[in-house]
Amino acid sequence: MIIALLLGGCGYHIQGNTPLPAGIKAVHVTLFENRSGESGVENTFTDLFIDELLMKTDAKVTDEAHARGFVTGIIRSISVGDLTRSSDDAVLQGLVRATMDLSMADETGNVVWGVKGYSDSKVYTASSSNVTDESAKQEAVEYIARRLSEKLVSAMGDQW
Repeated sequence: MIIALLLGGCGYHIQGNTPLPAGIKAVHVTLFENRSGESGVENTFTDLFIDELLMKTDAKVTDEAHARGFVTGIIRSISVGDLTRSSDDAVLQGLVRATMDLSMADETGNVVWGVKGYSDSKVYTASSSNVTDESAKQEAVEYIARRLSEKLVSAMGDQW
């Protein structure tokens, strides 16, 4: 019981009960703006963020008319680079890095929470097959989107 009390005072929350800033319980999430040049990632990033928001917070996602909070996101960049090469100069591993901004405003337009330049990366195994290599890159992007969503929702609900 003592451990439960100590953990409760350190910012740990029961899944699904994390409050959002300013006590907002109904949010509208706009499709994230994609400035990365990677086609379609805005859907992946937005959908995974909404899933995480619904799973970890006490908020519901709704239309603009019923919302009290408004979440907007910008996918600033997604870069893909070579990480390691073999002795014959073939790419063995690649690195995908994504950077984004996220903010939440209340119904009067005041920003109640936000971050800029939030980023994460993932190493993937490269392949000599273009199809396999592209698939590995896409899996890395989805992994990053999921991990960023987890971190961002956690940061939004941080009450320390």
